[in-house]
Amino acid sequence: MSVTLGELLKAAADEVREAVRHLPSAPTGAHAHILRHLVAQLRLYPTEYARDPGALPGPAGLVRTAMSPALSRLHHELGSAERRLDTLPFEHPSEATDPAAQHLAAAGQLLTASRDVLRSHRGPGGRPLTPYAVLLAEPGVQRYVCSRLGDVAREAARYADTLARRSPITPERARFADVRNELDRATLTGHSALLASDRHFGTLPLAAPPGAEDRGDLLDGTDRLTRHIFRVSQGADALSSSDLQQISRYLYQGHLLAGRVLRHLATEQDTGPAADLQLAADKLRTSAMAWQRAAKSWHRVVDLGDPREHPPLDRTQRTAIREGRMPALPRTRPHPATLEARALVLQVGQLLYGPSWSPEYGVRQKPRPVSEIIRNGGGPGRLWTALHGIATASRHLATAIPGCISRLANRLASDDPDFIPRNRTTKKLRWRPLTAAHRDRLAKTQAPTERASEAAAAHLVTAARATGTDIPRAHLEELLRTRQIPAPPSSRAADRLDALLKEYRAYARPKATYADPVFPPPPSPAL
Repeated sequence: MSVTLGELLKAAADEVREAVRHLPSAPTGAHAHILRHLVAQLRLYPTEYARDPGALPGPAGLVRTAMSPALSRLHHELGSAERRLDTLPFEHPSEATDPAAQHLAAAGQLLTASRDVLRSHRGPGGRPLTPYAVLLAEPGVQRYVCSRLGDVAREAARYADTLARRSPITPERARFADVRNELDRATLTGHSALLASDRHFGTLPLAAPPGAEDRGDLLDGTDRLTRHIFRVSQGADALSSSDLQQISRYLYQGHLLAGRVLRHLATEQDTGPAADLQLAADKLRTSAMAWQRAAKSWHRVVDLGDPREHPPLDRTQRTAIREGRMPALPRTRPHPATLEARALVLQVGQLLYGPSWSPEYGVRQKPRPVSEIIRNGGGPGRLWTALHGIATASRHLATAIPGCISRLANRLASDDPDFIPRNRTTKKLRWRPLTAAHRDRLAKTQAPTERASEAAAAHLVTAARATGTDIPRAHLEELLRTRQIPAPPSSRAADRLDALLKEYRAYARPKATYADPVFPPPPSPAL
């Protein structure tokens, strides 16, 4: 399982506790020197954490109001402890031979790693890269991090207290006691945020770097797909109608294959857990059917900017293209989310049927043994998290599709006669721009995918718990679902199109005829 924020912070507190146990009876200046480095790591944590959420979407003002006093006190108290440690004589620690120095250095490295977990979800300037980064602007999430820093400060205070009791020099004992008092205050400040903290944020995983292309790992594939979808939802990237149709088709296949994995796993479970796995498989199949209907809704639509997916051309058009009288439709490169969705289907299928399976030419084969599937999936925890990630990535896409349709409004055309009006100028044209009614029908067809994906994810969590496995990522998804993620920025092109349509409707409004004149009111008689 990928390392999480809570595991790293807990491990850092445990390492400081072990350093206290291994302190020698006559400590040297090296032990004070390495404690200073640990306190410096703690001091940098609230400074960075208080600054970054200002660049995130969400209630940043609320965060600053709720957490700025606590973060400021924590930074001041840790800085005071660091300055007092600077007045002590120090020696360079010998970590190779001193167990206490080794444990304290490991604690500092774990704190750095936990900060890297937070940074991995944010880009330059604090820009969110994953949906979980939006949670950093929540007061409860910041209270959780402050409370865990209080745990590390509490163990550091015990370390300073041990140095104060074992130091042979009286002035040094007094200074170590002052350091302990400052760290005790920092502990109280951190633990004061424990009451209203979101402890489930400790399951935040390390996000894969943007350039990571490890296609062999199913869980990393779902994370990459979620990242691309989040970029689309925030307006940083755009999906064409061809991409939406292909991704919907791949998600249909992915949900079906994930359901078959669950049915195969149920063959080696008892009656109760097997029933839960069968129910989760049914929900995945329901979600697959919803995504199949969503893919079919794009069959009569073509994207003028990316016509990779389009209705079949008639014989006259095919002949004209073959004879060179009409240019062939351009072949554009698929969006990275499309490539990730296809890779996801390939990974699930090969996990179930073996490396020879492919989504285009694969046929139903005999599934692998259950033990082999679990082993190749990275163990029960990682396998269940990956299957849950397919449903959650689908839910994120379902919430982003309405915004995609509105941004594509000025480049979509269709030949559907039920929604495209015909008149004298367009009756001989096969392709005409989409009407508002057609766009509304597209949006309504996509709407069931969100509910179906959400239900599949919930039943996957229930089925995993029935088999004795927890999905920590589900807690983060629950936090995301209960919080309002900011809407993506509107498309300027779509806004201009709407303005032009309003102007056209105002101009085309029926005017008063000569037979029914409209006269201004008569002037009032002069007195």
